[in-house]
Amino acid sequence: MLTTLLLAPLIAAAVAFDGPLPVFSELGLSEAAVKQAFFTPSKDDIYSACESNLLNEAQQKFNSELGINTDFTWRNASSLAYAVNKLINAGADGMVKVCNARRDYVGVLLASYPFCVNRFYLLEQGGTDFNNAVTYVHLYKHLEFMCSTGFDVYQYNLPCIVGVTAHDDTYNACFYKFQQTIQNYPNMLCQASQTLVLCLENIFASACGMQTGWVECEMERLGYAYDCNGLQC
Repeated sequence: MLTTLLLAPLIAAAVAFDGPLPVFSELGLSEAAVKQAFFTPSKDDIYSACESNLLNEAQQKFNSELGINTDFTWRNASSLAYAVNKLINAGADGMVKVCNARRDYVGVLLASYPFCVNRFYLLEQGGTDFNNAVTYVHLYKHLEFMCSTGFDVYQYNLPCIVGVTAHDDTYNACFYKFQQTIQNYPNMLCQASQTLVLCLENIFASACGMQTGWVECEMERLGYAYDCNGLQC
């Protein structure tokens, strides 16, 4: 473990994100590790109440409003997430545009939103894998927070946030440590997630202020809260 901690900053390039929304698939985890880590559904999980036609309509609306290729769906979630990050990276106007599109996406799905944005429902449809399904759900979980509770902080501090994600090796090192833990010990998802969110909080609090540290921690916490409901910032 000590060796991993010492090497993480040096080989963090193995995990490098380009934008304020971390793209889960960029962790480069094996499908076997992801499946083992994320295999167990919540005891309250219901994922049969999503209509595929409605999800397709919502996705088409989201993509069209943002000028994103309408072929990008949950089946190629990485491409979708990269396109969204590119818009947010361009500045606050891009972020507002993304949040408006996210609002309209939810407006189409309404009460079925939590059932559609669910990895087990997506997997049930076929033609995808755990990496894709988790990446898609994480994207919309991140947007849930960025476009609501965290909106003002993100809008005000976006240049600093983008600067950290683009240039701070310690940011990538947080994810590298998470990657190494999950790849080798998939059953330690919750412990690794708690370490990750606190690592991110410390980095952003130092670089961009305490409020930004908290929102970055909270955004990433929500990405893993479905599986680890005891995570704290």
